[in-house]
Amino acid sequence: MSGKILIGCRGWNHDQWVPGFYPEDLPDDWRFCFYSNEIRGVLVPFDEVFESDPRRWREDSDDDFRFVFECRIGGSGQGPVADGLRALMRRIQPVVDRTAAILLSVTGDVADPELIPRQLLETADGVPLCIDLSALNDKHHWQVACESLRIGQVWRFPCVPSTPVRGFQVALVAHVQLAELRAILESLTAHAQLGAAVIFIDADTAPNMARQARIMAEIMDA
Repeated sequence: MSGKILIGCRGWNHDQWVPGFYPEDLPDDWRFCFYSNEIRGVLVPFDEVFESDPRRWREDSDDDFRFVFECRIGGSGQGPVADGLRALMRRIQPVVDRTAAILLSVTGDVADPELIPRQLLETADGVPLCIDLSALNDKHHWQVACESLRIGQVWRFPCVPSTPVRGFQVALVAHVQLAELRAILESLTAHAQLGAAVIFIDADTAPNMARQARIMAEIMDA
């Protein structure tokens, strides 16, 4: 795999991280700056993209920090699907050069698994896409189309890639033991050909797990 595995949490604005992660006297609007110095990647929830100012995120992080952005897609028409991603792309322009991938969550049956992925890829304008198909009943045709277009997919432990896969891969992780975490990192290192991220989604444990994962990844050179 080219490059290192990105490690981060889903969001950073969690009150329960005080005082375990954030100092008690840290102002709320300084949280992202603190986070970006401690943990080098983040999955930005869909709603957060439109409630905050990405220009501020650029000011409060350095050139090596990386974002993954959530984007919900759904509906049977092509227009609404492309429009949602198009709005996201406009919004994240201040940090698009620091964007590792966009995670597309399919929220309902979306027609035409051959045409829609191509349209989404064109709209993303070079930013890698990763798609979560867990809400779909029929995933096979989407998986085939996405693989052919080098669109990555979302993995939820204990599912991890066991053979080479193309496209940027995202592993969403809640609770794992250290041995399991090592297995995730090893699998992504071996099989994710175009980059990968491990994102911790349990808010109560995410910062500590991200720190442990980063140490483990550095030891493994992952």
